[in-house]
Amino acid sequence: MTQLTTQREQRLQPLREKFLQALDAYQTELTRANNLDAALEVRKRRELEAASAKAP
Repeated sequence: MTQLTTQREQRLQPLREKFLQALDAYQTELTRANNLDAALEVRKRRELEAASAKAP
């Protein structure tokens, strides 16, 4: 079971990185459009995703 968990995490890592990059880009887009409330929500979501990716 441990081996499967490790393999899953290794395969998910590139997808998580792309998702976090997409959230960064979306936050930047919202900020440039002066939609600061939505940009803050995206930032919170990104922080939650980044924290969950680091959790064991």
